Amino acid sequence: MIPVVVPDASVLLKWALDTTDEEDRQRALQLREDWLADRCRIVVPSLWVYEVGTVLGRQEAQLAPRLLAILVEYRFEEIEGPALSQRALDLVTRLKVTFYGCCLSRGRPSARRHVRDG
Repeated sequence: MIPVVVPDASVLLKWALDTTDEEDRQRALQLREDWLADRCRIVVPSLWVYEVGTVLGRQEAQLAPRLLAILVEYRFEEIEGPALSQRALDLVTRLKVTFYGCCLSRGRPSARRHVRDG
């Protein structure tokens, strides 16, 4: 079975922004390569574009439209609120992590592992 990864906005931004000093940038780029080679499946919350767009607009105003268009062209598999919320509630109960953390996997290694394997 192919693993499922739910990257947060910071991972996607590492794909778009050319910053060599970002922590875990190489891991983020490797994830992109794994996804493009069909070694994993990427699923994102439907709000990803708003989070990424906000940061791109603030950090790279001139390039933001093109960078966001490139990411949108990837056509990530998006999960809507109701389906995501049910899975997140299950993880909150079983792993004692935050709801938000389960949805976006921000800094929650145990939740991230479960989301990937689930």
